[in-house]
Amino acid sequence: MYFFCALKVVSSVMILGYLVIGYFVIRDGILDKGVYGVDSVVVLLFAFLFSIAMWKIGSIGLRRMRAVKD
Repeated sequence: MYFFCALKVVSSVMILGYLVIGYFVIRDGILDKGVYGVDSVVVLLFAFLFSIAMWKIGSIGLRRMRAVKD
C-alpha cells in the first residue's frame, strides 16, 4: 500500500514539474525565442503522459488495496 501512495506522490510532483517546464517551452515557442525545438515538446509530452499513467496506476492500486483490506 505504501508503494502506491509513494507512486501517487512522486507522480504528482512530476506532473507539477512538467507543467512548469511546459509553460516555459510553450512560452518560448510562442515568443519565437527558438531555445526549445519540436523535439523538446514531444519529449515533454511523453514524459507528462508517463507521469499521468504512473498516477493512474497508483490510484488503481490504492483502490484495490482498500477493497482487499475491507
